[in-house]
Amino acid sequence: MKKRYWFLIILGILVLIALSIFVLKNSNNKSATSYPYMVVYKTNGDYYNLVPVSLSEDESKVITLQTNIKYLANVYNIYSKNINDSSKFDKLIAPENLSNNYFLRDYLFMSEHTAFLNMTYEELIHTYPDLFSSDGNLNWDNIQNEAYMNNLYEELNNKVINREPFSEMYYCGYPYGSDYNLLNQYIGNNSLSSICAKKI
Repeated sequence: MKKRYWFLIILGILVLIALSIFVLKNSNNKSATSYPYMVVYKTNGDYYNLVPVSLSEDESKVITLQTNIKYLANVYNIYSKNINDSSKFDKLIAPENLSNNYFLRDYLFMSEHTAFLNMTYEELIHTYPDLFSSDGNLNWDNIQNEAYMNNLYEELNNKVINREPFSEMYYCGYPYGSDYNLLNQYIGNNSLSSICAKKI
């Protein structure tokens, strides 16, 4: 009877250990793909200061500017007020640098369907000033005008320089996506896919 009792206790402990490993493994996978997440990526060219856009699944056309609307207005305000503060601009505009030529950016700006235009945000703003109103905000009359935006996307589609700009891409959820040192550690060990979901 005692032997059977101890057997059941040991069996229960082993089941709990196995269950814990399963939950931990699946929580890591969920962390890599649940919102909000950060995107770690490496490109096959230098697109650091260029405007990202979102392509259709077949990569044939631009379907939206891959950027947060408020963010775009912030960038416009910097230029419209002639603020020559490159550090402030860099903080707003640029992705974070990681080790081994990897970059980190919020999921609102980057996905596996992202491509890059042959222009910077500064050039975009000067080329399409009617995206903005005189007070430094977005021109919602145009942005909410379907015909205007479709025409804009057609023009931008001709400015895409590479429809497959990524050599690697990972979606990294909390807490990994916010820990630069940890990400660099896993990049250095070639094991980023163990904590992030590999997309490319």
